Amino acid sequence: MEEPAFSAASQRRDGRVWVVRVTGELDLATSPRFQATLDEVLASDPATVLLGLEGVTFLDSTGIRAIVAARKQLKARGATLVLDGLSGAVQQVLEVSGLLDDLTQQV
Repeated sequence: MEEPAFSAASQRRDGRVWVVRVTGELDLATSPRFQATLDEVLASDPATVLLGLEGVTFLDSTGIRAIVAARKQLKARGATLVLDGLSGAVQQVLEVSGLLDDLTQQV
């Protein structure tokens, strides 16, 4: 069985600001790699993480769980998670799950 197409690339910008661009399917098979990327970024004590999801073609509950957990960890530190460029697939799943407003709300 072929592994779903997925990539998550992170880049530090302006000191404590990180940009993480995700493409492909974010599901049970790929979420461990996504989580590893987020863990690496969170370990650097960022002030802001911009999560670019414009290239995500599929999102399931494991991907949502990783995003929500990252937001919770950042919020506890006084840092911010910003969702950027939501693909239609991501926006639809977040709307159906009732999380769209909560995860895209800026503080």
